[in-house]
This record gives sequence, structure tokens and C-alpha cells, in this order.
Amino acid sequence: MRFSILKTILFLTLITQLTDAFAEELGTSSQQYTPPTSPQKYKSKFFGSNISSTTQTLAANDTTVGFQITGYGINDKLFIGTSPWMAIDYRLYHLATRYRFEETDNQSKSLTVQYFKSAEHGCRGQIQKYLAYDSQKDTYSNREFCGLYHYEQENIWTTWTSQYEISDKVTLHLNQHINYYWDQTRPFSMRRPSNNKTPWQLNSAVMAQIHLPQDFFIASEIGLLDWEKNPLHVHSSLMVGALKEGFSFHAGLSLTSTPFAFTSKAKSDYQQKLRTSGSGFNDELDEDQIKNDFSLHPELAIQFYF
Repeated sequence: MRFSILKTILFLTLITQLTDAFAEELGTSSQQYTPPTSPQKYKSKFFGSNISSTTQTLAANDTTVGFQITGYGINDKLFIGTSPWMAIDYRLYHLATRYRFEETDNQSKSLTVQYFKSAEHGCRGQIQKYLAYDSQKDTYSNREFCGLYHYEQENIWTTWTSQYEISDKVTLHLNQHINYYWDQTRPFSMRRPSNNKTPWQLNSAVMAQIHLPQDFFIASEIGLLDWEKNPLHVHSSLMVGALKEGFSFHAGLSLTSTPFAFTSKAKSDYQQKLRTSGSGFNDELDEDQIKNDFSLHPELAIQFYF
């Protein structure tokens, strides 16, 4: 079924109504609540995971340098940055910005926009050539591929985040994505294989952050990727981190899988197979391998603040 702008509008309207209703309920039950002190006590921030963002931004004229993001606070609500991780490990040009909207005592919202584009080859290994069959032209043509992590993509991610301070121990981060891919020949692992070639992507996720003593925290998320196409993928993660004076970190692991692949003995990372074999999302893909698609991803960030 072809994805349409109308579906996007309906999807966002529903999610917005649900989160606003949730916010009103929180407002009546958390009137005496004072938010956790760590994000205010130090410059350090928890910007989010691979899928789930937070609403946190740098203070005006503050700078962060790190593996996840290197950025600058234009004012207390707006910051811009780029990811060294994307540049070094993925060979992707990356630009990100986040704007945080008005806050109440226990709620805030933000809009995060990220642009990604592959470098010329996006390759960490030696470029090789091979013959590929073009079913539309009924002929073979030369293609190039890289034996290790060959990415070939151009896309934009827009993420609407609602953050709720449930108590002095628990913060919820609700995320809705609308993403668009001009090029999804060999995208990164948050875009999973399908024979539905729509350029759109809808994701939803909720992340719970549990605040621990000594400014440590645990964060766990659960979400659904690719609402707009079949198959739907389940995404989950678990991380441990800390917000300290002058630096922050988090580390963990996330999992993305079709519902069928959870219990399948034939599960495998089909997206990585395509990326390292010279094939891509533009080809006709194997339905059995799509159904058994299963992947693990690292969650890692080390940030310093000035």
C-alpha cells in the first residue's frame, strides 16, 4: 500500500492527541514535583539514543565535543551540531539541530532535525567491481561495492519529542519520527530491508530514564520502526550512563527485529548482508530473509562540555 501525506497527518494528529492527554494527566498528578537536579547542576546532557531523542539542549554559548555529537548552544533553546561517529564510522556527512519549546515544571517538547548524506563511496574498505543483473533492462551492468560497511544514502530525520518528568526518579521520552530518504540504496541500520520502496519512514518509541544516585541513570526504550511498510520492526534498547561535571557518557545495546525473527532459528542481519555483498534496497529482495531480519546495534556516547 502506497504511503501518502494524508497518512502522515493522521498519524501525527493521533500521536499528538494521545501525548497531550497524557501530559494533562501528568500535570494533575505531579504538581508538587521538582525535576531532577543533574541536568541543571552540570552542563552535561543526555541527548538520547539511536532512535529516542530527549528534549535537552545546550545552554547559550556552551559547547560539547564527543563521539555522539559535537555542537554549540546558540541560545538556551536551540543548538546545532554534527556527529563524528557518523563521519568516521559511517562515512556520512551529518548536520543536526534541536529546538526546545516552552517547559512546565514536569513537561517539555522539542523538534530535532538531522540530515545525512554518504560521502562519495561511504566505504571503509577497498572498492571492488562486479556484474549485476538489471531485471528491468534484462542485461548485466558494472557496479561498485565495498567489502566493509558500504553506505549509500541521503535522508532527513525529523523527530518530535515529548519529555515527561514522572517523579524525581523517572523521566519518560516519547518520540515520533517522520523521515524521508532521497537515496536508500544502502542505508544505515535504522532503515530495515523491505520490498516496499517508499521513501518515507514512520517510527515511534518511548524511552524510560531512571535516575540513580551519584548522577548515574539507566535508560530503556521500546518502539516500532517502519509503520508505513511491511514488515514492521520492533526496536528495544538498554543503556547505563552518567551526567557528571564536565562530561557525560552512556553505553548499551539495542535490538531491531521483525516479530517473526524473535523466535526464528533462521534469523540474521539481512541489512548488513546487502550492504557487504554489493546488493541494495533498490533490488528485489528475498522475502524469507526480510521476514527473518534481526540486528544488534551498539549504543555509545562520551561527551565533554565547555
